[in-house]
Amino acid sequence: MLNMVIGFVSGIGIALVSALLNTSMQSRKRKKRELEKSQTDIYYRLMMLRTLWWGMVLAESRGEALSSQDRREIHDTAWKLADVLREADDINDLGDIVAVIFSEGFETAQARYDAMERIISRLGYKTNPKYNKAVARVSAANMNQGTGALDRMFSAPAAFL
Repeated sequence: MLNMVIGFVSGIGIALVSALLNTSMQSRKRKKRELEKSQTDIYYRLMMLRTLWWGMVLAESRGEALSSQDRREIHDTAWKLADVLREADDINDLGDIVAVIFSEGFETAQARYDAMERIISRLGYKTNPKYNKAVARVSAANMNQGTGALDRMFSAPAAFL
């Protein structure tokens, strides 16, 4: 009889420990998935901001002012990214991303663009390494061709992009 009670109690104990371990593992997996989703969202939003910022780089290189509509789009995109960052406290590059969005410490638009590029590269290798390598190759080829092709691409209708 005592053996049956001990067997019953140990069975319940093993079931409880198993349930706790399972819950803990599921929680870790869920947090990891949420972090990956946040990283991906931040990565793509930062890429969008970098694309918009390229217009600022081009305008600055020509000594022109950026249109108020383009400035508004950059502003709105930056704040939408900031909203996502507020919810993603576990992102390793959080401080660098906030700095590249809001810091006044960049001497030129190109310097901010280059900083965005470095962050995107780091995030890309964590988030989507194959895509990141392909984009890096295309970017390098575009930069080698000069800004003429990029000017045409940047001024293309939104439906084309």
